[in-house]
Amino acid sequence: MSAESQYHDALSRWPGAGSGVHSHLMRIANLAALANVPPNEAEAAIIATMPRAPSPSSEITDALRKAYAEAGCGDPTMATLTPEQKRRLRERREAEREAQEKQGRKMAVEAVRKLAGGKMSLSELAALSPVDVGEATDAARQRRNAGLMLETLHGPDALVYAGNAGGGRESMAAVEDWQRRFDDFQPPPLHVVNPFTGKPGPKKSGGESYRADSCIARHAYALYECDIPEIDIETQAAFIASRIRAGWPIVSVVWSASKSLHALLRVDCRDAAQWQADVRESLFPVLEELGADRTCSNPSRLSRMPGHFRADKGNLQSLVYLNPEHGHRATATTATDTPPAPESITAFIEAHRFTLLPVQCFDMALSVRLTVTTATAAQVRNRLQAQGRVKIFTDPDRAERVAIAGNATKTTFSATAARCDGPKEPSPRGTRRIRK
Repeated sequence: MSAESQYHDALSRWPGAGSGVHSHLMRIANLAALANVPPNEAEAAIIATMPRAPSPSSEITDALRKAYAEAGCGDPTMATLTPEQKRRLRERREAEREAQEKQGRKMAVEAVRKLAGGKMSLSELAALSPVDVGEATDAARQRRNAGLMLETLHGPDALVYAGNAGGGRESMAAVEDWQRRFDDFQPPPLHVVNPFTGKPGPKKSGGESYRADSCIARHAYALYECDIPEIDIETQAAFIASRIRAGWPIVSVVWSASKSLHALLRVDCRDAAQWQADVRESLFPVLEELGADRTCSNPSRLSRMPGHFRADKGNLQSLVYLNPEHGHRATATTATDTPPAPESITAFIEAHRFTLLPVQCFDMALSVRLTVTTATAAQVRNRLQAQGRVKIFTDPDRAERVAIAGNATKTTFSATAARCDGPKEPSPRGTRRIRK
């Protein structure tokens, strides 16, 4: 089968959302480049058939640019432009990117503040911890907390990285070895949230590393970190406390000694493929709406280690929450105690989606589910228009109201007819309406 035939076949065989859409997108982009399909045509075809909204918004453009560059075509959107046109295009892209980031930050601030419901001190958050974590300023206690956290996360035998940002195999040791070292020495500033195999693996940028994503031994935890300046540490603490009460599988929370809290969520993916589907494509689009940085979505992500004193900030990195129920022992089995397998993070998101985001609308023409953090139809309309999904949002019976909630009313939009078709019949669970 020719590259062109494979390209058209792939366009008609997308996996479902959360089941490897990004990998399939890259395959289509590579086939388009090999088949010499004009990049603007490939982009239009992908937009028309992709089973979910791009995340981030530049996902399709980035995939095409990478595929065409690797095929020797360079940046496809730059190929036929004059130098002046290229300059203007770069400036426009930069302006669009900055505008999107600014709007995204604004929406995240609104969502986090709403869910936080106020402010909370770190000591108040620590009071919610099932394990006594002591005072944030107690250096000796926080050194012990470093070892306790690693054992809770991984068990005594797991191979864990703890060091600086640029370290390698020399900064890996078993958890029980790290615990002995922390008895006498200050813990290093960072640790990787998942354990390693101890064997080198390929890096995405080429070459090998002992700390690459391909070297992860167990895809157990994902990092939520919010560095948006408008969301202060007290608001972050209140937000995380609200998510703990809502049932998020948060196992640990560490104060960075600066402007952010690092929360680890139990995700328990079988392998890298499930991590891609459940964490990158399902969990992180939701977390991004709540201020998370998408660069935190890889399994070999660095996070702050309690017990390390940051001289540049004049503060001690501190453990403020620890819940062993979501730690490594949650999946340990014995002859007399066999707990059920943890639910997948995808199932968790579906169950808790409406504790995360107040509005959900459906683009039925493209079978794409879009989640937004806004509460008025005008904002929903703007979001859909910005993605080119729908031209008009009208609902004369409800004016500027949007009815949503769980499996209740789903408002359907037709991108081809460019109209709002109105709500379907609500489920027995009822319908909530959000006021303007």
